[in-house]
Amino acid sequence: CDVPQIVLEGRRGGSALAVTTLHAVMESA
Repeated sequence: CDVPQIVLEGRRGGSALAVTTLHAVMESA
């Protein structure tokens, strides 16, 4: 799982996709 990378990319670019993925991961976790 590249969760850390996705989080870093999302924080850097603020991509909606990254945010959605982060939320999905949090829901699963």
